[in-house]
Amino acid sequence: MRVLKPESEADVAAMVAEAAAAKRALSIEGGGSKRGLGRVAEPSDVLKLNALSGIVSYEPEELVVTVKAGTPLRDIEAALAEKNQCLAFEPGRWSFDRNAVATIGGTIAAGVAGSRRVVLGGARDHIIGFRAVNGEGNVFKAGGKVVKNVTGYDLPKLAAGSFGTLFVMTELTLRTYPHTQTPVSVFVPNLDIERACSAMRGIAGSPFEATGFCYLPRVALERLKFDGVQSLTVIRFEGGIESMRARAESCAKSLPGAVVGDDERSRQVWLQIRDLNAFESSSVLWRVSIPPSNAAGLLAALRPDCFAIDWAGGLAWVETARGDVHDVARSFGGHALLFRGPDEMRRGAVFQPLDPVTEALTRRLKAAFDPHGVFSPGRMYDGI
Repeated sequence: MRVLKPESEADVAAMVAEAAAAKRALSIEGGGSKRGLGRVAEPSDVLKLNALSGIVSYEPEELVVTVKAGTPLRDIEAALAEKNQCLAFEPGRWSFDRNAVATIGGTIAAGVAGSRRVVLGGARDHIIGFRAVNGEGNVFKAGGKVVKNVTGYDLPKLAAGSFGTLFVMTELTLRTYPHTQTPVSVFVPNLDIERACSAMRGIAGSPFEATGFCYLPRVALERLKFDGVQSLTVIRFEGGIESMRARAESCAKSLPGAVVGDDERSRQVWLQIRDLNAFESSSVLWRVSIPPSNAAGLLAALRPDCFAIDWAGGLAWVETARGDVHDVARSFGGHALLFRGPDEMRRGAVFQPLDPVTEALTRRLKAAFDPHGVFSPGRMYDGI
């Protein structure tokens, strides 16, 4: 296995063309932080993009930033923070390798999104445009560098969650979002999962304009060093100080036992949720997307060792070694991803198995962008 280190977009195109001609597969990496995500596939050469790094342009007044794909996520967030801005989709800093550095290209390719996803959308909703290299070594671009650009196919939405299996992104243009340094949170202790999810759904549909809805049971709280309660429902508010405080206090009045906090505890709990700190030692972890009203039923069926609920019930992080999670998720109208697991599990179905129609479309997309099967074959689905 070779590690190829292009220093420019032209280098990427040449290396991909060479791999296609030689019928050699390429795994696409930035800093390597997502290397453990996806199926265990056959060994292939690695196209490592961390030399394609840097902010190309940043227009804070337009809420738009253009960056090279190998730019570390932390560098982008630091630059945006200087202008009191951030990435709206709130990507986590979790990594499968403590020494690896998350890059923006890998973050988008993995479709990483945090708690604001339920309100502001995911990574796919904040990509305005990108440049990339297809499986024949040809450079192409999609979208543009302004929010109003809507010409052509909406390929930016296809890029998010493609896991490096369709093309190699070399440059991305993203929307930015006003940043709240310390959010205000409403904390509601000791609700059971059904009452908590019902309360979160109610607040999500209210005029309070909350930006985060999470539920943590006792096991997760103990891992995060929160003592004294059986569960904690946390609802976040962001924006101007007076506005978010007023909205939080109004929200708290509608929830018995709720208290309002705008101190460091509020900021820390959302960082811990974003970075999956409760699951740092979990050997098997599933990410299950479900209709919010079905969260309690899913957990009752799975009976996990530990879990956390985000997106007002729409996302469950589930720690369980059961092998039927895909089937259970489907029965509740959702889909599951084996986020972390031993290699023997990752050689099977990691992503939710596709129905015949979706599988046919997936194969056509793969053939259109990567006709020679160069990019990460088998990482998402066997034979694709």
